Amino acid sequence: MSIFKRICSRQYFGFFIWGFKRFALSTFRHEQAKFLRVFIGSIYDFAIDMRITSKTFGKYVGFKLDTINNYALCIPEGFAHRFVSLKDNTKVHCKTTYYYNPEHKGFLLWNDPKINIQWLILNKLKLNNQDKFGLPSKDLYK
Repeated sequence: MSIFKRICSRQYFGFFIWGFKRFALSTFRHEQAKFLRVFIGSIYDFAIDMRITSKTFGKYVGFKLDTINNYALCIPEGFAHRFVSLKDNTKVHCKTTYYYNPEHKGFLLWNDPKINIQWLILNKLKLNNQDKFGLPSKDLYK
């Protein structure tokens, strides 16, 4: 895996949702694999298989990453991912295999009924502005 870009994300408030970005919805020229690790605080990360031809299309897995378990997560190309910070002042380091290209980005609706993510703390979640306008999974490939 060749690393093109390193990103450091800091979440000032706990229970803040970021993500479900998926790159290159119509073409696969700008797909990104990601490698994530938490340096301060704690997150819960969800990875969703968005590869149309995959047997696990629309299925997701979730992992808690923090400074205690010291886990890292590698998310393959073709997956959307989102994380929720579980503590204030959480710092996440992410490496990607392709540069950010906003022309090839789609946002999946955070509460998509088809994927049906079981959020741990639904009543405490906060959304960033971009995630408020995500698309349902059925509309992402139109």
